[in-house]
Order: sequence, then structure tokens, then C-alpha cells
Amino acid sequence: MKLLNRFFREDETLSPRMVVITGLLAFVFALLAPYMGLFSRLIFSILALVLLVPLAFSAFRYLVPLMDPRDPSADRIAVWGGCVLVVIIGIGAYGLVAVPALAGGAVLLWQRAPELLENFDMFEQRR
Repeated sequence: MKLLNRFFREDETLSPRMVVITGLLAFVFALLAPYMGLFSRLIFSILALVLLVPLAFSAFRYLVPLMDPRDPSADRIAVWGGCVLVVIIGIGAYGLVAVPALAGGAVLLWQRAPELLENFDMFEQRR
């Protein structure tokens, strides 16, 4: 976990430059993976997965506060639709590697910013 600490800023977010670089590198690895041999395809897929986790974390970091069920002015259709679009675009751009990356981003959010998840009943018991 200490290795990850140097990538995060003081407010537990990633810099926009870091998000763009990891997204582009993951796209290159996901794009080239089908043209490689079996071992190289596996390595490229793992690298794309590792690079997509911070991207998913950043998307969740933005969307989760907007999902607060107690906020009467929250536009739930736009927020949940945004989540569905993140999943669809992720799978379309990166393939099925995006699904475990989204799960990894959610776990990273749970570890790095658990206060964002306190709005949901199932996460209140963590503290």
C-alpha cells in the first residue's frame, strides 16, 4: 500500500495527468493484446488491468458522492446512467479487462476514501 501512496495527492485523489497517462497506456496494451501470442497477451492484459484500476477509482471518486440517497436534489438517473456509461465505454474500449478493473477501482475507493461510501447503508458498519 505504501507504493500506492506516492501516486495520490493529499486529498486522496489522483492528478488528471496520472489518470490520462494510465488510461492511454491501458488502451495501448488492450489494443495490442489480441495481436500477441498467448503469454504476451496475458502480460498485456494484466498490465492493462493494473493501469485501469486508478482510472476506475477516479471515475468512482467523482460519481459516488453524487449518488447520496439522502440528497433530494441528486439526479439519480444521470448519475446511475453515468455509471452504466462508464461500464459500457470501459468494456467497449478495453474489452473484458475493464470489469475486474472496475471492481479493483471500487476496492481502492473503499480503502482510500471510505467516508464516501458511508452514505450507503451496507457500508456504515465498517467503522
